[in-house]
Amino acid sequence: MELKEYDGHIQYISHHELIKEGSRLRTCRIVFNASAHIKGQPSLNECWAKGPQLMTPMIGIILRFREQKVAMTGDMHKMYHSVKIEGIDQHTHRFLWRDMNSTRKPDIYAMTSVSFGDKPSGNIAILALRKTADMAADQH
Repeated sequence: MELKEYDGHIQYISHHELIKEGSRLRTCRIVFNASAHIKGQPSLNECWAKGPQLMTPMIGIILRFREQKVAMTGDMHKMYHSVKIEGIDQHTHRFLWRDMNSTRKPDIYAMTSVSFGDKPSGNIAILALRKTADMAADQH
């Protein structure tokens, strides 16, 4: 993904692999750490305001789950990765990648969707979910 020019100070988000051993599979995923401090600079999460609590508290979910005879649940599969980051904001999510080759100069990439560990990611995902529901209200 090509980034538009940005003349401000650039920091890169650190990342590492997370290996999960399964019953038959061994999966590896990349985890980004927006709370990491690099060279004494504040972390990305320290620069963001979290905002108001938009997610429903767990006690409210449990109580409502038990109110009626029938309850339904759902899983928002890959919810954070479904919310896209707009142009200039992608500069806050730059990272370096060498494809496991430490002898070459790294390539520069940027995340194009919200990451799970970002301080405001929960609120961003909830707002995107509400906006999607509002947009589809007439059809459903």
